[in-house]
Amino acid sequence: MKDGYGNPKKCLASWFCVMLTIFSFCNLKTIAAIGPNKLQWPPDCFKNEQFTFLVDKTQKFACLLYCLNSDKSDESKVTIPATIKHNGDNLEVVDIEHEFSNRHPSPERVKIVEIKNGVRKWSPTALGAFCNLEKLHIPKSVRIKDGTMFSGLPKNIAIKLNRKDYKYENDTLYDAKKRILIWCNIYGNKYVAPSSLEVISRNAFCSSEVNCVDLTKTKNLKSIGPYAFAGKEIKRISIPASVQKIGNGAFFGCPLESVTFLKYNPKLIIGYDAFFEESGKNPQIKVPKGTSELFKNKLKVSGIWDRKSAKAWR
Repeated sequence: MKDGYGNPKKCLASWFCVMLTIFSFCNLKTIAAIGPNKLQWPPDCFKNEQFTFLVDKTQKFACLLYCLNSDKSDESKVTIPATIKHNGDNLEVVDIEHEFSNRHPSPERVKIVEIKNGVRKWSPTALGAFCNLEKLHIPKSVRIKDGTMFSGLPKNIAIKLNRKDYKYENDTLYDAKKRILIWCNIYGNKYVAPSSLEVISRNAFCSSEVNCVDLTKTKNLKSIGPYAFAGKEIKRISIPASVQKIGNGAFFGCPLESVTFLKYNPKLIIGYDAFFEESGKNPQIKVPKGTSELFKNKLKVSGIWDRKSAKAWR
């Protein structure tokens, strides 16, 4: 038959190609692209005394899969190298995978993780098993994007930055000019945004237990990222007039009692389920007088709009 469907050999070959494609795709998902360079498929898996790692077929890059031991000189410390030796070559370590800390024999003993300059990123849960981690050294080479990569880190951890493009103060990580809030690790206290703040990143408060947030002192806050405050015990929030975007799920799961918009901004975009709370209780929405209908259109996908709950604020 011309179409090959009646030929068992051709059917078997087609089935094999499909399964090989699925298998390759599933495994490639665990091998991240780092900038212009990618770990080339198929990689090889090796281990030394301290790490299990993947080596791509170009023999230039390595990805750390598991941490098997602490440093020989200090069992409370894990030093992540920028290069690793394999077959006599020094391979560049480009990534730390999401289960990196899970194979450590005593992860609760690890207090310090030092990442050497050259490593470019780690997966969000890579350090999660180090439950008593006290210090994390982040070199200049690590690409800090948003709060997602810090999820799972323990409270009261000290971030040590060997770089000048970011600053860490009051348990909060900002860019150097404090225009972007990357990650906040405040526990049980009020967060007051600095006047210079312009962007709150995705999952910025993922590790925090903050229960009160004041954004009213900001002059140019433009964006509140997706899931920035999701699940936090925030009951009241005031949105400054400068805000142009509130991301999907920004306040998802927060037990909000009131949401106050200080002014109508025609550029404002409110993401899907930005204020959704699973109990179905709508917070009181306070808006400037005469803007209820305008805000109704803005809030229709946010998860909270109830015509009766919208009341004029001034």
